[in-house]
Amino acid sequence: ISVKLIYLSSGINAEYGESEMCKAGGTLPLEQFMTFFKQIVNRPEVHVVLARYATNNDYLSPEDLQLFLQAEQGVWDVSVDECIELIEKYEPTSEGRKNSYMTVDGFSSFLMSEDNASYDAGELDMSYPLTDYYVKTSYSSGSRGWPDAAELSKANYKAVLASNFRCIRLEVWDGPEEPQVWHRKEDTNRLSLQRVLQTINNTAFEDSELPLFISLESHCSPNQQVTVAKLFKDTFKDRLFSSSTVPTLADVRQKVLVKATSKYRDIVGGSPNGNVASDDSEDEMLNASTLIRKRKKKYSALIPL
Repeated sequence: ISVKLIYLSSGINAEYGESEMCKAGGTLPLEQFMTFFKQIVNRPEVHVVLARYATNNDYLSPEDLQLFLQAEQGVWDVSVDECIELIEKYEPTSEGRKNSYMTVDGFSSFLMSEDNASYDAGELDMSYPLTDYYVKTSYSSGSRGWPDAAELSKANYKAVLASNFRCIRLEVWDGPEEPQVWHRKEDTNRLSLQRVLQTINNTAFEDSELPLFISLESHCSPNQQVTVAKLFKDTFKDRLFSSSTVPTLADVRQKVLVKATSKYRDIVGGSPNGNVASDDSEDEMLNASTLIRKRKKKYSALIPL
């Protein structure tokens, strides 16, 4: 069994032999790939923390794990029996589970698990103003393979939403007939904005009722900006949130909020010189209560401060 490698850095090529991989069509044998994978996911800081609390520097006993949880995580009421249960749940080796000790691989799995989460999403207090929360954000939304050969696809947007990202970025440009999504710096392919918005609307709330932010970077001409606004309104309908005051998180469950920037001074009903567009239909289409603008605002899992 061999594994095809899509993108390798020069350092990996040097270590594993660039010429050999080229001859093999960019593949590695499974055993060599497993070694390669462990190297790229290695977290030295996890080894440091484990060594700090392990009585023998190689693994954590239940008592060691208890001390870590109390001293580092502030979980004062955890018992040794509960630590044994965590070891049985996250330790990948049968020997470790049998003898109740946690290796660095098991420790890493535990640190990334829900049992070590900083908050319980099921108990999230939604009564705070929306500005009191962080939002898990995807910058290169919809693209894969960057920086080598980035490719936009609807499937990638679905994957981002399935990974619980609640803010996604759309870079929109003029198309021959309608606006298109294109990430210029990544030199991606182009997708129809209408189809991307339909994909987002169909999958945004399959796994979460938390609001979805769309960071819209518009490079469109004024005429196609009108089309952009119409597509948002026609696609999201009642889900598109508008308000003149800051809502609470509970107010925007299963809602879509848009923050927009444009190469023009105002994407919502303004011309490049800041004057209101003379066409009343355009002015109505791009109403400020429909597209919520927060310039250069960065959102980064929704957690109360």
